[in-house]
Amino acid sequence: AGSISVVYGTANDNYGSTGTVPFSVEDALKAWVDVRAYGAVGDGVTDDSTAIQAAMDSIPAWSLSPGGSGGNAIMGGGTLYFPPTTSGYYVGTAINITKSKVRVLGGPAKIIVDNAVNGFVYDYSGSTNKSGVFFENLDFYGGLIQIDVGTNVVPQPAFVIGCRFVGANTAGIRFGPN
Repeated sequence: AGSISVVYGTANDNYGSTGTVPFSVEDALKAWVDVRAYGAVGDGVTDDSTAIQAAMDSIPAWSLSPGGSGGNAIMGGGTLYFPPTTSGYYVGTAINITKSKVRVLGGPAKIIVDNAVNGFVYDYSGSTNKSGVFFENLDFYGGLIQIDVGTNVVPQPAFVIGCRFVGANTAGIRFGPN
């Protein structure tokens, strides 16, 4: 165990406070989560939803308020990694993203969403510290909505980089309440 230096604060003080927070190698490793470590098969047929959700749920969500000039250091989040496969990962049940600062990264990877469900649902409405979710290097196929952002209150920050959306019944990406 050790510590890392952080810069924190508010926009009003240009994030001008500094401090240290406890941080371990274990914390760093939790920040990168391979869906195969939780049982995802990636054969395009087996429903990988339970494994993907378990991997998503293992990503740390913690915050720390070290004090100083009225600011908070918000730590947590991580990368949910989908290694390349020849067939893709089948999602038969929506994957719920309830944490901030999550990167969903393919190596690249194909995500096959069941035509009766939304693929990835990002709803972080319970927090005032919305830092967004990133989707990168993923090809989405099928589904009602492949990425559903801000489902209950207002649209949440979301970034999509190098993704393709093919054959969604309603939309590839939806921003805003139901």
